[in-house]
Amino acid sequence: MFLVYVFERIVLGEIMTNRLIKFFTLIFLFLFLANFVIAYQAPLEDFGFKGIILEGESKKECVPLSIDIVELNETGNGILSLNAKFEGAKANSSFVSVKINEMKEIVIWPENFSDNGYARVFVPALAKQKTDLEICLISGGNSERTELLTSSYIGLYDTPVLEIKTTAPKSIILGEKAHMKIFLKNTGSMDTNYFVQFVSKDLRTLLNITSFDIIDGSSSASGVIKAGEVQEFNFSIIPGKISGYNLPSSIVKFTNIFGEEQIIASEHPQLSVLDPKQIKLNLTSFEMDDKLKLVILVENNWDEPFEGELIINPKDLIVSSTQEIQLGPKATKEIVLLTNKLLPGKYNFSATIKDTNNTYFSNSVSYSVKNDDWSLAIILAVFGVICAAIVFFVINTKN
Repeated sequence: MFLVYVFERIVLGEIMTNRLIKFFTLIFLFLFLANFVIAYQAPLEDFGFKGIILEGESKKECVPLSIDIVELNETGNGILSLNAKFEGAKANSSFVSVKINEMKEIVIWPENFSDNGYARVFVPALAKQKTDLEICLISGGNSERTELLTSSYIGLYDTPVLEIKTTAPKSIILGEKAHMKIFLKNTGSMDTNYFVQFVSKDLRTLLNITSFDIIDGSSSASGVIKAGEVQEFNFSIIPGKISGYNLPSSIVKFTNIFGEEQIIASEHPQLSVLDPKQIKLNLTSFEMDDKLKLVILVENNWDEPFEGELIINPKDLIVSSTQEIQLGPKATKEIVLLTNKLLPGKYNFSATIKDTNNTYFSNSVSYSVKNDDWSLAIILAVFGVICAAIVFFVINTKN
C-alpha cells in the first residue's frame, strides 16, 4: 500500500516537483516491479557473442552459441531478444535466422523488428536444459550495412507464450471444400489478449504461396487466452484446379511483456487437390514380328492406395489379358503384354481397370496385319493366265 501511495503522489505532483527526480523514481519503481516478471536476464556477450556486421549485400555470417543456465534453478519462459540494424533500401531482403537445438530455422525479416530494434524469439526449455543456438545474419537486396548488435540478450520471464498452428486435410477431390483448423495455444504463464487472422498475406516468404478466399466461417477472431489453454477455430476454402498447394499461414498478434505488438505466424499447411478420377490409363503399342507389344501406363492420382482388375480387350488375343493391379498413393506402374500371333486383319485394343466402385478406360489402339503370303497370289495369277489362254484358243479354233 505504501508503494501505491508513493506512486499516486508522484503522478499527482503533490510530493515532488522536480521532473528529473520524478523520472528516476519512476524508473526505480518500474525496475522494482519488473523483478516480479524477470527471473533471469543476461547479454549474449556473456556466452561469447561479439556481434555481426556485414557490409554490402549477398553475405552471410553465423555464430553458434551454447547457453546453459540450468544450475541457476530459475523458472520462466525463455525469450531471445535480438537487436539489429538494417541500412539501405527499405524493401531489402536481408534477414536474421535462428536455429534452436538444430531444429527448423526461424526467419526474422527487418519489419519483424520493433521500433526499438528488437525482435523476440521464444526459446522452449531454456531453464530446463542446455540450449544450442545458431544465429545468422544474411544481407540481401540493396543492403549497405546490416548489423546484429551485442546489446542482444536472453532471459527467463513470467510471460504469455503463444503458438499457432494451421492444419489442412492431406488431400481433397477437385470441387470439394477443404475444412481448415487453427489451434492457438498459450504455453506461457500469463493470460493475454489476442487477435488471430486466419489467412494472412505473406509478403516475405521463401515459398510460393497460393491464397484462397474463405467461403465458410469468419476470417479472424479475438479474445483472451489463459495460460495453458488451447483454442480452436474453423473455416473452409475451395480450390479451383488440380494441384499441390502451399496455403497461407495464419497469424496471431498480442502485446508482449516488453510493450510491443508481437506477431507469431503458423507454418504453411500443404494441400493436394486430386483428380476426381483416381486412375488414369494410357495404352501404346509396338510391332514385334507377327505379334504386338502393348504397354499400359497406370497412374494413381490420389493419396490413397488402389486395388483393381486390369482387363485387355480383345481377351482372346492377349497373353494374361486379365490381372490384379495394386498401386500405392500417387504411384505409377507400367505393364507390358504380348499378343498371340496375329492373322491378317484389322484389330482394336483397349484397357479397362475396375475396382469395387468405378471403371476406368484407356485410349484405343488400332493395328492392321497385311497378307504377306505371295504364293497364293502367284497361283491365282498363273491360273488366270491359263484360263485366258484357253478361252483365246477356243475362240480362234471356231473361227
